[in-house]
Amino acid sequence: MSGSYLTFAARRIVAAFLIAVLVAAITFVMLHVLRPESFFDPRALPVQLGDYLWNAFTQFDLGNSRQPPFRPVSDLILERVGADLSLFIGAAVFGILAGMAG
Repeated sequence: MSGSYLTFAARRIVAAFLIAVLVAAITFVMLHVLRPESFFDPRALPVQLGDYLWNAFTQFDLGNSRQPPFRPVSDLILERVGADLSLFIGAAVFGILAGMAG
């Protein structure tokens, strides 16, 4: 029984990872199609996409922000993760208490 659960969980994790890669790839391509003047890289689009996906998923390098303060996106995300976690924990506690209440 536990083996089937582990298989199920592993499949879900792999599927979630593949969906995240697919969403990142589609977003990257759509940004290049809709605003090509914003990108100054002379390399071919598949090469840029491969580099972006590799850096994003192996080094958490999401590039720089396109609006002030023009900082790395990963830094901006990490600065605000505390607020996200506090909201998540508060909502989880509320949901558990509301569920137990009936």
